[in-house]
Amino acid sequence: MIVNGDLAANLGISLKRVALGFAAGAASGLLLGTLIGLSRTIEALLKPTLTAFVQVPVLAWIPMLMIPFGIGETLKLVAIGMAAFTPVVMNTAKGFHQVPKNLVEIGTIYRLNWVQRTLHIMLPGALPAIFVGLRLSLTYAWHSLVVVELVASTEGIGYMAVMARQMFQLDVMLATMMVIGIVGFALDRSLRSAEGELARRYGAVAA
Repeated sequence: MIVNGDLAANLGISLKRVALGFAAGAASGLLLGTLIGLSRTIEALLKPTLTAFVQVPVLAWIPMLMIPFGIGETLKLVAIGMAAFTPVVMNTAKGFHQVPKNLVEIGTIYRLNWVQRTLHIMLPGALPAIFVGLRLSLTYAWHSLVVVELVASTEGIGYMAVMARQMFQLDVMLATMMVIGIVGFALDRSLRSAEGELARRYGAVAA
């Protein structure tokens, strides 16, 4: 598969899908999670519905998503985005809520305005939880990509696994499973490294 280019071509398609879906889902989750974390009113309005939404796995949404989006590329991106959205929004809100109140009070004493308190106190305090959400989000996005490609796709690493199962090619199945695991591990390690670097730089700037 490496020599004939099949692996590189299908893996490239899968990585593009997960990158687009993850970017959209994580960005939306960061925005909504920040609003929930900073506003008790928005939290009261949205948290119950969001909590119920989180309980439904992405696989269960796929039949419903097929109605407006069909089985094309949009379906895959929406499903990946939904999988990426939930961990980020929940952990981002949790991170802002866990910032010690005495630190916020210190900012008030020093007469920092709302923007300054958010950037220099709230956000640095919430960063660890935010990155936990991002790492979970990337993992869920990768998992959902494989599931969507197993269900409805004619290309991608998940499609390769489906075809190998149907053709009873156990060697190809094992190879695709190894690739899925290795790539997932590499994505997590890359985000973990970015987390450490960003936390170090932002911490220095915020200080």
